Amino acid sequence: MDYLVVSHFHGDHYGELTPNSKQGSVSSFKRTGITDVGDLFTIGTLLDRGYPKYDFPVNLGAYYQEPESTFLNYLAFVNAKVKQGTRAEMLKAGSNHQILLKRNPQQYPEFKVQNVKVNGTIWTGNAEETVVHFTADSVLSPQGKFNENPLSMAIKISYGNFDYFTGADNTGLRGYGLPTWFDTETPMAKAIGKVEVMTLNHHGNRDATNETFLKATQPKVAIQQIWCSDQPGQEVMHRLGLKPKPDVFALHLQEETKTYLGFWLNQIYKSTDGHVMIRVSPGGKQFWVGVLDDTKAELSLKRWFGPYYCY
Repeated sequence: MDYLVVSHFHGDHYGELTPNSKQGSVSSFKRTGITDVGDLFTIGTLLDRGYPKYDFPVNLGAYYQEPESTFLNYLAFVNAKVKQGTRAEMLKAGSNHQILLKRNPQQYPEFKVQNVKVNGTIWTGNAEETVVHFTADSVLSPQGKFNENPLSMAIKISYGNFDYFTGADNTGLRGYGLPTWFDTETPMAKAIGKVEVMTLNHHGNRDATNETFLKATQPKVAIQQIWCSDQPGQEVMHRLGLKPKPDVFALHLQEETKTYLGFWLNQIYKSTDGHVMIRVSPGGKQFWVGVLDDTKAELSLKRWFGPYYCY
């Protein structure tokens, strides 16, 4: 793999260490999620939100000291891969030359990956200019605790007129006694602009995908990566149903979720089960969405949707 990107340090995004996790190829770490995949493949560059100091908003090595620490296992994996030749870096917000095509880049001059956000630093949309949306001190509670989600990295992948945004667990809820910095979506939206496809921030949870973000990005397709029954929140469903509403594809909408969403489901979702594959035409003027049957080890195509035309 040319690049491995770790958005933030939550187990559902980089692998939860369990008593059943198998030993890695190096004795210092065990295989789970990223450390499993990364142990099976050669990685060119590993990007995360903290390398090499891992000190935002506190010393993470000291903070995540629980028994069988997933984070410390990840650190051991990173150190092992670096010794094997992998390049490790912290994502640089604002850069569009940190992630580059490695094969025949001259054939695709219209391809780029724009780094939008890491921790509290967000791209403004102008060249490589960034702003600090929040500092380390501001996200810490009086007890020294913090929420990983709004620290998530975000990137925009572009090819011709086609743009794809993924923002991991970034949050956008305002009010309810929350500090203003908790809304990371609004400042990102100003820089991102319209996109053809995006993953729903924070799995479609009710604390993300705010109205300002949707109005600015106007995705034609939204992909929801679900892992629990309260995703999406009903407020998010209302917002997704506003015009211009995207076609939504969920990886696995749970049965109890389908019950409480009711008739809204058919109005917004094109698919509620299966892996989602985006296929972009040469030059990036249109794209298709393929839904894959993931109930078997060998994936097969269930249905194509499209073509969708790029902005």
